[in-house]
Amino acid sequence: MYRLLIILSTILSALNCISSELLFINEQNRFLSYGQAQNAIIDNGCIVIDNPTSRDMFNIAELKAEAKAWRMDIVIANLNNAEGKKYNYNSANGKRHKTANTTWGVVWNYSDSLNYYALELKSNNTSLYDSFDVRSIEATVCQISNGQAIEIARKSIAKGINLYTGFNRIRLESVDGKITISIRQKKFTEIAVVENCTHSLTLGYFAGPGSKVALQNIVFEYEPLHIKSITTNWTMDSLNRHFENSTDPIEGFWDYFDRNISGKGVIIGGKYSLAIVKTETGYDIIYISGATSSAENWTTGMKKGCITPTRFVGNFNLIWYNSNTEAMSDDNYVQLVDGSILEAHFPVEKSMIRFVKRK
Repeated sequence: MYRLLIILSTILSALNCISSELLFINEQNRFLSYGQAQNAIIDNGCIVIDNPTSRDMFNIAELKAEAKAWRMDIVIANLNNAEGKKYNYNSANGKRHKTANTTWGVVWNYSDSLNYYALELKSNNTSLYDSFDVRSIEATVCQISNGQAIEIARKSIAKGINLYTGFNRIRLESVDGKITISIRQKKFTEIAVVENCTHSLTLGYFAGPGSKVALQNIVFEYEPLHIKSITTNWTMDSLNRHFENSTDPIEGFWDYFDRNISGKGVIIGGKYSLAIVKTETGYDIIYISGATSSAENWTTGMKKGCITPTRFVGNFNLIWYNSNTEAMSDDNYVQLVDGSILEAHFPVEKSMIRFVKRK
């Protein structure tokens, strides 16, 4: 199977780290790198690729982001998909051909022209012009490996999507190495679940021979990979049960007491309530409540930091996750005072926050 890659686009930068990132690709930003595709024009709010060749034309973008999970919604239409009409395309030797069943779809995990995954769409009629004719779209999910197509799933869809030249929303959703592929005009219809996919974020769409594909917009949402590292199984119930049997003087609930902030532009992320739980190497600091800055990033049970003991009594090295869940570790330390006051020191930020142990 020969493919013509019309663009391997530039890298799209990730936004600041929050619990989920959103990237909008549409006419307002000239479709970012998708808008630079050869043979593509921006017309009536869409980027349109008209394919007169015998090879599939791809518009691919690579997103550089470490994602735990991601979802792409792409709204596209095949304008050369009218019922009963044939469309021209030319082979490499210049010979003209006609087809009534043009193809189009989406692509992901693109490595090169011989290795990728694709959802291919093609309209069919059981008996055109017959009163009992049923029109449908045949959706085929396949893996192209070393140039060979391996079919993963095939589904015929006759309801709930646009079967002609109108727009449909195609969704790819990746969680834990599984990608779910769905399509909708009004309600999503699941096409397939592909397991054991690599975590490549090279995504796009294609226009088959004779097709004319219009991209209206793409919405890409992802959860940064580092969020997974600060997610724990602790809940308020499990913490309470654990502390009931604990004899460790440091373990327990700790509440915000006061602060001393001298650093320019430094803002406290909240008046936190925390739990401290012993681990093999020290203690984990578990977030309970109190976030005011980027509060949407935090839920009870997430790791707010961790401390490891130094050779000095009551002194610990501190890794602290700020309001945007980014790790802060530059010379940070914790000092316990009289067993009931915990001082979290951030020398680079010229700041200190104190917590008092809850009785």
